[in-house]
Amino acid sequence: PTLPKMTFTVLLKQRLCHTKQISSIYQSRYNNKEEDEILQVINNYSSDELSRFDITRSRITNLQRFRRKRGPFSTLSEILEVDGLGVKVLERLCDSILKYSSQEYDIHDESEIVKHLKALNRKSKIQVVTPPINHEQLTKMKTAVGVHIGGSAVTWTHMDQSGNVLDWNIYNLEFESKRPHVTDLFEVAKEISNNIGIGDIYVLEDKGVSSVSPIQQPASIRVNLQNFQLSAILLALLNVTHQKEKVEPVMEHAVYFLRSQLPARLFKSIVGSERVSAQSIVLDIISQNTESYDCSDVNISDKLKEMYLNRASMEKENLCWSLLLIMTFMDIVVHRNPNSLQILKNVRKNKCT
Repeated sequence: PTLPKMTFTVLLKQRLCHTKQISSIYQSRYNNKEEDEILQVINNYSSDELSRFDITRSRITNLQRFRRKRGPFSTLSEILEVDGLGVKVLERLCDSILKYSSQEYDIHDESEIVKHLKALNRKSKIQVVTPPINHEQLTKMKTAVGVHIGGSAVTWTHMDQSGNVLDWNIYNLEFESKRPHVTDLFEVAKEISNNIGIGDIYVLEDKGVSSVSPIQQPASIRVNLQNFQLSAILLALLNVTHQKEKVEPVMEHAVYFLRSQLPARLFKSIVGSERVSAQSIVLDIISQNTESYDCSDVNISDKLKEMYLNRASMEKENLCWSLLLIMTFMDIVVHRNPNSLQILKNVRKNKCT
């Protein structure tokens, strides 16, 4: 069942009312000197300067938009009225500001801050994509597309570095035969690649042939093999399409595979080795209620939200995974969100023990 069209308006009004209530009763755990130091940074730093701290770019945008409308913040509680800035997020930002300002170097010494952040990134560097992405390609990247290949549909989410969702769509897989020939898959892959559009990088989940096990039912094995073939064809087509956009084509990868189950683990939608439905998570995301996920914010237009809500349940599930896939890639590979990296480290530690 789909929600009424006005559901999001109601949700947002309730959220705004709730936010104002929180801001009015919030008791800061910082002393006057610390609060002044934090407010000095938040009120005067540019977007690039604020991005050095523990806050996503989309929240920085919300902060600055609010600041332009209402003027400088005079208390930390006022910041809680900014969309996406809950108590947990605010205190994480404040702690990171105080942490960097307490280092031996001055907080305004840009070269020293950059060196320090690079050192932190080197320590936390974990390879999660295949093949490895070179730093230059990540630096040039403006948009990326997460492509999810499910048993009944292929979905994709096109997102820019700031978390704006440019496209979120679905292609239902319907074949005349239960066992489509590879040429049928090629025709489908061609149509999908034409619909996806041009991104700087394309991201799929690395399920690989290891997901095909002899103990599975024949129908399940058939679907897994079909998806593997479709992934291989899309890999070739998207790489070739990407080269056509260049004045002087140089063969390089544009398609990358994110480690298997990483989106499910990051968003806590996995039990044992099995995924559970991600629809409640995505409903939180499109309602901008993401504090419990420690992930970067995304901005989804009302049109795309309505498109999602009007889909059948199975289509929604497939759409969920392309969104979570690209959010995971942006969070871990592009923005190197320390909270998400810690989750990844914990997963690896648990596997080792």
